[in-house]
Amino acid sequence: MVRHLKIAFKEMLETADWLDEFTKSKALDKITAMKEFIGYPDWLTNDTAVNDYF
Repeated sequence: MVRHLKIAFKEMLETADWLDEFTKSKALDKITAMKEFIGYPDWLTNDTAVNDYF
């Protein structure tokens, strides 16, 4: 499902006429680089682990 959303968003960006080429290129680079994560890691509910991470 997330992959399909990325594909649809990429197609929308490619045909957008309201973006200049530089911005469009950067947006396409960003959507291509995005990783697909659903949910969150277990350590995120551990306050000590979160404080250590940040």
